[in-house]
Amino acid sequence: MDPEAITPAGATWPTPSELTITWGDGHRSTYGMRYLREHCPCAGCKVERMEGPRGRDLTVPVPTAAGMASPDVSVVGRYALRFAWRDGHDTGIYPFEFLRQLCPCAACKAA
Repeated sequence: MDPEAITPAGATWPTPSELTITWGDGHRSTYGMRYLREHCPCAGCKVERMEGPRGRDLTVPVPTAAGMASPDVSVVGRYALRFAWRDGHDTGIYPFEFLRQLCPCAACKAA
């Protein structure tokens, strides 16, 4: 993937439950907090099956909408964001490349 495509150029909170990242290539990704929490990449939110594909996503129980609004977000090095969710979960590190691949817009889903 093009380095510009996975380098954030800026971020805004259009609503308390949405984060928009503008990427270096000009693309904008708007993520609902529930969507990000459901896709947490941490080991605790993943399950590995003994047979078949490894690393299959586990459906994570997500708290109410109030628990999703405006989590504390910190930058991890130059490669990721870390969310401290209102439900107390804070071990998920979301690499920028993962976030770009997770973009929920129609153009990215079609690609």
